[in-house]
Amino acid sequence: MHTFARATAILNLPDRQVAPLRQQLAREQTLGAIRQGALPNIAVSGLHLHSGEICHMIVGATRWRDLKSGPQATPGQFGVTNRRVLFIAPQHGGEVPLSKLQRVSYFDPRTILLEATSRSLSGRFTVEDAEYAALIVDIALRIDRRQLFPGQAGQRSRHVPPHVRNAVFQRDGGRCQQCSATEYLEFDHIIPHSMGGSNDANNIQLLCRRCNLAKGARI
Repeated sequence: MHTFARATAILNLPDRQVAPLRQQLAREQTLGAIRQGALPNIAVSGLHLHSGEICHMIVGATRWRDLKSGPQATPGQFGVTNRRVLFIAPQHGGEVPLSKLQRVSYFDPRTILLEATSRSLSGRFTVEDAEYAALIVDIALRIDRRQLFPGQAGQRSRHVPPHVRNAVFQRDGGRCQQCSATEYLEFDHIIPHSMGGSNDANNIQLLCRRCNLAKGARI
């Protein structure tokens, strides 16, 4: 972020052009840190936590229950701790231990899906930022299962998964996104891996070897 600020100052770019890229860079840094296990720890008044329990997130949410009469919406709060996922609401609230959570995913910017061995909290939830909420749940789950150990940031892999490679290749039409070359293509991190850039498809692009070398570790 410091390098980015210096570069934009030297180029004297107007803030209306810089602001969207600055926001994207800050978001990618935040998500990158979470992927490494750096979950936020927040204090929430009125939320009862057990001894040793830490709250990582609590946001406004709507729970959707599919009934015979149609989808039923219940407003409340969606929370994640190092032990459980919970939905706080006057009615149809509930919680599930991380040990009983099977999977979390998001389908669009505002919708996440929880799948658990218990039906008490399985289903769809609408939140303001589905990618962020789903990532918090997923990383808390991986830490609980000893699949991820916080503090190993230096071991984060820059390897782009095969399914991301396929999606990027299809999206970019098999061409370099700078010169349209179709040979010697490489997968480039738009926000460099060294700056916290993720391995998600929205941060990967196709560049030919020449354009990739010219870009280097720059945005």
